[in-house]
Amino acid sequence: MTGTMKLTTTAAIAAFFFFANHVGETEATSIKMDYLPAAFARTDPIISQTCLSDHVHTFYGPQEVRPEVDHATLINSPDNINTGNVVENKSLYWHPTVYSYNRQTQTFTRDEMAQSSAYYIWENDVNTKAFPNGFKMIAGLNPNAPNNFPNAEAECVDPTPCTRSDGCYTENTFFPPTACSELEVSMSFPTCWDGVSLDSTDHQSHVRYTLDGALDGPCPGSHPVRLPQIQLFFRIMPYSGGWHTFSDMSSVFHADYISGWDANKLQSVLDNCRTDSFAASPDSFCEQFLTFRDGPKCTDESICDFGDPLLLAKLQAFQPPPLDVENIVSPEETAVVRELPRGTCTGTLIPLENVPSRAPSAPLPTRAPTVPSPTTSPEPDEDEEDETDTGDEDSDADESDGDEASDGDEPDEDEDEPDEDGDEPEDEDGPEDVDEPDEDEGSDGDEPDDESDEDGDEPDDEDEPDEDEDEPEDEDEPDEDEDEPEGEDEPEEEEDRSVSQAAVACEVSCWDGFHTCEAAIDSICGPYYENCKQECFESEATGDIAESELSACLDEWCMDDKELCYDEAASRCRTTRRDCIGFC
Repeated sequence: MTGTMKLTTTAAIAAFFFFANHVGETEATSIKMDYLPAAFARTDPIISQTCLSDHVHTFYGPQEVRPEVDHATLINSPDNINTGNVVENKSLYWHPTVYSYNRQTQTFTRDEMAQSSAYYIWENDVNTKAFPNGFKMIAGLNPNAPNNFPNAEAECVDPTPCTRSDGCYTENTFFPPTACSELEVSMSFPTCWDGVSLDSTDHQSHVRYTLDGALDGPCPGSHPVRLPQIQLFFRIMPYSGGWHTFSDMSSVFHADYISGWDANKLQSVLDNCRTDSFAASPDSFCEQFLTFRDGPKCTDESICDFGDPLLLAKLQAFQPPPLDVENIVSPEETAVVRELPRGTCTGTLIPLENVPSRAPSAPLPTRAPTVPSPTTSPEPDEDEEDETDTGDEDSDADESDGDEASDGDEPDEDEDEPDEDGDEPEDEDGPEDVDEPDEDEGSDGDEPDDESDEDGDEPDDEDEPDEDEDEPEDEDEPDEDEDEPEGEDEPEEEEDRSVSQAAVACEVSCWDGFHTCEAAIDSICGPYYENCKQECFESEATGDIAESELSACLDEWCMDDKELCYDEAASRCRTTRRDCIGFC
């Protein structure tokens, strides 16, 4: 007995017993992929592609939540707007948002989600097929219909009496009235497909559960093709008890899915990964086939309790900035409301052409692991020199003036024409420099100077030979780097200042992420130790361990686990900080 048992989630317990009951019967594999919410919005890209949907949904995956979203949108979305931890999985999952209703204030407040998980589970060697590109489905809408087995449930972990000031009365039959240290809500998607339809009129008929509802049960003859089963979990912790409801005011948990996989990639994983995991196993990842943004994954139960003690903190570390739903989707309020927003095609959907671009003009520091910036290595003096050099190159590649310098240099071979690539930004400065070629910055004025044939006055600027000879421009690139300090001090100073500011911002973000990570250690490993001690006392009281073993349980097992937890967590924080700086 160790302290890890107390923290084992419902999913882990269920996986253990489920696997135990199937030993020798079926070999299967599972993958656990974790998420934080991508957005809360009153859209449903499966049901309503042109207007707002009936109720608010909580989305997981890429921050693409407008009604028009499809497989092409998802598969082409940038990696850094995905709230999930697997790079290759750009699928979108959503379910009705959960609200807490306060009877005193008569307000609905959106519940805060902890990490959510999508488990993919499939039998080995039964020719399981990947979700085809464009595939979508809805599960759980009719849980009591014949042959429907979503098995939706809300599991209360460590129940305690509800102490809400407005009382614990509820009219919802799905969510428990009692408080919980963690509420874990889960459901299963169908695993049998007709082999033809990417969708159906009701978004359900093209898929079926097995005839007995079991993963390894037989598929109906009308739906003979096996798909991996998705088991979707979301968690609220702590959970206050009392009146909670889905945003459609129902007591039915349903969920939607649009595949964002490259079908060939997913098929390769299904064909080649083996983890001997028949159910939703929290320590099964197929990490050798997939790219985990919070990897390496933790599978040592003595440290990780079948998961990762810093899972939530590590997920938070690579999250994109919050999506501005009110300017991208709809201006309506969804966080705290007197009445839940309802009604298909009611309310204001911002026209797609009016949606501002979410892509920043330059990399924006967000949280530690994904903050882009020049460099902050342990040798600042060398780095400062590197920043100047890399700043020239980076600014050539990324910033408007330098971009056109490097981009323009390649087109410079063609730039006998109008020096288009390099001239556009430089033209802005250029007209001023044409009159005063020698006084203004060389790089900005070079190209206009080229056009005015006044380059002879500034032989240092090798953009000038661009006019005379396009071929030397290849030499101009390196020469520019050498000559620019002579004739282009001002723009380079500005670029260097920009690079330096970005470096500082990056370093601050990396260290902020590190301190956030460190701050999470006590909140995880502390309760981890206390729960272990409590289990020791409970085990001694029930006779599971002898009284003489209690001291060893408290002083050896629990303390060892606590130290391992702290050491592992601190190491991961340092690794995350190092990776952040290295990435910068």
